Amino acid sequence: MISKNTYVNTSKFNIFIIYIIGFIFGIFLTKTFVYELKDDTKEYDFIMYQFYRAAIYGYKFRFLLFIFIGPVILLSLLSLLI
Repeated sequence: MISKNTYVNTSKFNIFIIYIIGFIFGIFLTKTFVYELKDDTKEYDFIMYQFYRAAIYGYKFRFLLFIFIGPVILLSLLSLLI
């Protein structure tokens, strides 16, 4: 038999995974698309609402990805040319 605490921890872990996937998903989407999906799912589905809420954070912070990863990719490509 599964105790309540195990179920709660698993549920929190699942929501954490949803946040991570939503954050990564939000990096590659446009602002309008993410905000429309968040507004459409707000009243109907809790999990999808959390997913698109995390996608908004992914959209907002994607410039950090390009600032930090971009030079690494550029240097690796330049090293291939030399």
